[in-house]
Amino acid sequence: MSRRHRMIALLFVGLMSAPADVIAADRVPRIDPRIAALARGLAAADFSQRQSAEAELLGLGPAAIPELKRSLRSAELEARYRLERIIGSLERAQRDVALSDLRDGRPANDPHLESAWSSFARLVGDAPEARELFVEMVRAEPWLVGALSGDIDQLRHQFERRCADVNLRRIQHQESRRPIASVAALLLAASQPDCQPSATAIACITACVDERAFLAAMEQPDRPAAVERLLAAWVSDPQSSPALKRLQLAAQFELIEGVDVALQIIDQRLPGPQLQHAVLYLAKTGSTSHLHELELLLNDTTELQSGRRSQGSQPVVTFTFTSRMQDVALAALLHLTDQDPRTYGFSSLRESQEYLYQLGTIGFENEVQRRTAIARWRRWSADHLKQVQPFVEQAAAGYST
Repeated sequence: MSRRHRMIALLFVGLMSAPADVIAADRVPRIDPRIAALARGLAAADFSQRQSAEAELLGLGPAAIPELKRSLRSAELEARYRLERIIGSLERAQRDVALSDLRDGRPANDPHLESAWSSFARLVGDAPEARELFVEMVRAEPWLVGALSGDIDQLRHQFERRCADVNLRRIQHQESRRPIASVAALLLAASQPDCQPSATAIACITACVDERAFLAAMEQPDRPAAVERLLAAWVSDPQSSPALKRLQLAAQFELIEGVDVALQIIDQRLPGPQLQHAVLYLAKTGSTSHLHELELLLNDTTELQSGRRSQGSQPVVTFTFTSRMQDVALAALLHLTDQDPRTYGFSSLRESQEYLYQLGTIGFENEVQRRTAIARWRRWSADHLKQVQPFVEQAAAGYST
């Protein structure tokens, strides 16, 4: 092919491809000329010109955000910095409007915010005080909206990063009074399905609910119902923390959800003080529907404490005292059935604000007293249990109730 023919071929190919290039160029969104000019003004050499351009762009309001983001693609370094600051300011203003609408019961014109609100409302309801708390949570912890409106990996990442930051600030003594809305935000994120908090995150939340500001708010007679429900969700989640810690939280804040935790501990016969705490919590918070679970423990002879004690001063009388798991179960049964434990031989009981009785004070001086007390309960149970727990004929016949 001659040189002339090659030039003609190349020109033909160029002409054939030109329409496609034009079409592709037409598909690129064009930036509003006014906004493009103002964006260029952000990098002007004159300071007053830069300030004037920034003020005008801010005055355009949130509606200009898409155009401003397109301007970022070709902006110089100085202009890019100012554009990002303007966009952030406008997005905050837009979010504030959406939050105000949400707080007043109107739909929020923000899909991400609506998604986060739905996750919150499913747990705590749609009461006005719940909306007010959610607004405070978003303002105190802006990451929450992105975490709840994204996928589970994004939630875990942002939640764990925030918990790590809280732990670090606590170690450095940079935060001493954390807003209750911040603690509520952490509880909400942790309660989402498949969040699976790490040991670091669990330690963070455990420390947060022990902080003075949170305790003061939750000890008030009119404590926030929404925060109480978030804490109840944390207590109910087996993956949130060890069973005993969850039971302690339930006892501390008088949460009915602790009953399920106590029943889990009893059913699994968890070792150590967990079983004792669970039995006493069930006695204080449960009902006569739980008598059967407690009666099964009357045969548990695990020794909890033993030793010699003194009584009186002149003359000093010493006696041997032992406490067993069956003793704790018996004391719980007596409390649930409104019987006086002293009539059963419990002479050393001391009351406890959280767990009904103090551990180590539930027991007997000798085995005869213990056997006598348990035998007396069994007689009382045989004579009165049907009155306490009405007999269900269908259940006895093998039918479900």
